[in-house]
Amino acid sequence: MSITFADSSVHEDISKMIIYATHNIITEEASPLGYLLVRCVRLYLEVDMYAAFEVHTTNTISEGRSTVQALTAFMNIR
Repeated sequence: MSITFADSSVHEDISKMIIYATHNIITEEASPLGYLLVRCVRLYLEVDMYAAFEVHTTNTISEGRSTVQALTAFMNIR
């Protein structure tokens, strides 16, 4: 497989693929720390997605705030 990226978001694009590539491999039982990392990356990518929107509705603002709160709570507990 050959993938090329034309802009400076190479790491961001690759990080989005991490979730799909690892969801069957890194399980909570097999690798508890790896599983926590994947969960954290997933929450971060959700926050990044909401922050990248150019137009926000009251619904996307509310969902974005909820996601930020979830990420903050996750990082504080762990």
